Amino acid sequence: MNENGRACGGMGIGLAFLGGLVVGGGVALLLAPRSGEETRRIIKDYTKKAEEEALDKLKEAQQAVEDTIVRGKHSINEKKAAVLRAAIDACCKEMEECCKEAKTSRG
Repeated sequence: MNENGRACGGMGIGLAFLGGLVVGGGVALLLAPRSGEETRRIIKDYTKKAEEEALDKLKEAQQAVEDTIVRGKHSINEKKAAVLRAAIDACCKEMEECCKEAKTSRG
């Protein structure tokens, strides 16, 4: 679980899946009687498949990071705009008060 009390997401599941593939593949190779050439072919096919799956998971993770960055930048821009609006409002209010004070002191 992460600090928010939720279970790990897709990345953890993907890594667990890949780990299961490695263990399962190793056990299958050890227990299945085959010739050396056939075993090498199976290992080659297995590694190619595992590599493709790992690359797919990496691309998914990369996209998730990029999406998070975009959302973070958007959120920061919204916060900056809100702070700027608050600062402008405060300045306007202060200027109005100064103008009122100036009018009453002349008056």
